[in-house]
Amino acid sequence: MFDPQQPPCRQTPGILLALPLLLALPVAAAERIGEPGFVERFAFLNPKVSESPAGWLSSPEQLDRAFGPPGPTSLRSEFAARSQFVIRQVDGGRSARYLIASRATPPAPPDSRPPPVWQEWLWPSSELPATDIVYDCTDEVLHGKAKPILCDLSAVPLRVFALLPTQVERLSIRAIQRVPPGTSVRAAVTCGDASDRVIAARLPLHLALIRPDGATYRATYGATDDHGELRIDWPLTPDAPSGAWRLRVRSQLNGLVGELPIGVAAIAAPPAAPPEFTTRELRQQWRSQPLRWPDSARSTAE
Repeated sequence: MFDPQQPPCRQTPGILLALPLLLALPVAAAERIGEPGFVERFAFLNPKVSESPAGWLSSPEQLDRAFGPPGPTSLRSEFAARSQFVIRQVDGGRSARYLIASRATPPAPPDSRPPPVWQEWLWPSSELPATDIVYDCTDEVLHGKAKPILCDLSAVPLRVFALLPTQVERLSIRAIQRVPPGTSVRAAVTCGDASDRVIAARLPLHLALIRPDGATYRATYGATDDHGELRIDWPLTPDAPSGAWRLRVRSQLNGLVGELPIGVAAIAAPPAAPPEFTTRELRQQWRSQPLRWPDSARSTAE
């Protein structure tokens, strides 16, 4: 049966196959923007943020309750105590830290001249290893090894950065790949480094199950657990159409996308025991989906 300690992409005769390079992947479904989009993407840092009142992202008190008060962080503003930003650091398990950079000063009136400049360089602290990797989860962009980073809060009221000791270079998806309608799609997802080692940390992902006609059957945001694994068990309706379905996973760290085919078809004699998870090596593509803010919220915030 499925062994969570087994490397997710170990070559197994008859199981490991190469999929075609994913080209021109369509957006599975319209993603929510602004504050609701932020909550969907980053609730893994604190599930209670979904209970926060509207407008909480502009409230220092609410941000303190969600992510803790400001304190020592691995990235610090070039302006130190004169910074217009507040940075909070959140633990992400054994191998990850997350920084939430937000505006410290109240929004200026829309007609203020000159408009405020919401850009500051963030410098690595002396405690941050020079080999650590920095990601902007808000834009799903890899910045690379620890170095000064320009933090731009002119279009978004806050940004989330991730710090990891290694680079995410692979998405590994294992799933039961032949399922009948009325049962469930079961899968396990991990993020790996260049050597396929599972990164043991809470890493954010977007998952979508795509029907044969290209419509999205189900989509959600989630995160791997402290051991680096995310499992799903999604029921199919009894009238789910037969054909080639796809399980699509996107990393919110760098926009890395991978897909796995799921064959949905009636089975004459269901197995007595649940089938084992199968393994496929995925060709992958970077396809970032930046968190967007509506123009109305942007003008209000500025």
